[in-house]
Amino acid sequence: MKTTDPPNHTNSPDPQSVRRIFDSISEYYDRINRIISLGRDQAWRDRLVARVGSSPGDSLLDLATGTGDLAIKALEAQPELQVVALDFSSAMITRGRRRRGAEKVLWCGGDALALPFPDHRFDSVVSAYLIRNVVDLPAALAEQWRVIRPGGQIHILDTSPPSGRLAFLVRLYLRFVLPLAGRLIAGNRDAYNYLRLSTENFTSPGDICDLLTKAGFTNVTYEKMMLGAICLHSAKRS
Repeated sequence: MKTTDPPNHTNSPDPQSVRRIFDSISEYYDRINRIISLGRDQAWRDRLVARVGSSPGDSLLDLATGTGDLAIKALEAQPELQVVALDFSSAMITRGRRRRGAEKVLWCGGDALALPFPDHRFDSVVSAYLIRNVVDLPAALAEQWRVIRPGGQIHILDTSPPSGRLAFLVRLYLRFVLPLAGRLIAGNRDAYNYLRLSTENFTSPGDICDLLTKAGFTNVTYEKMMLGAICLHSAKRS
């Protein structure tokens, strides 16, 4: 597999290449996530779910659901939620359907740039590790704004470019630990080298806030975690 260029607003990877990457690591995706996050990835998802603040009967869309970690966590926190989980990787969805609690989720294949839902369909839209992989980030945010009901909310969990005094530690981790974990566990160094590149070259949290505002969202906030390598954005559709 050839390593693709990291996505940004002017030089984005071929979506088919990204799909092949995620299809190829679907069997090991959850296990490696636990390892490379030092066991913190579940806590970050819990933090996102705690922000949703849904009411019984509300609907939630989990974009780039992978194997459904976030969708299933949302249902565990609020069993009366109507949860739709969407991903463009059929291999990820296949594995997600086998998980405990997956029968309560409506699984859907689809593209984050052309969501197969009507306007104002969901009370909340959430995602984990989606936005750095999309070809056109403003278009993806516009689609999310479209399907959220007025007064609804968006929560985005993703990696963030290293910054600050300890940024060199994060870069060392990304450049050496990630590819090594990919090679030893999944037999796929290139896939996790792509993760490093897409993280190091991704848009800054402040710029993402600006894009959210331009897309029409209000109350835009973000919180950095893991020495700034992970960021959780939240906003509302007014």
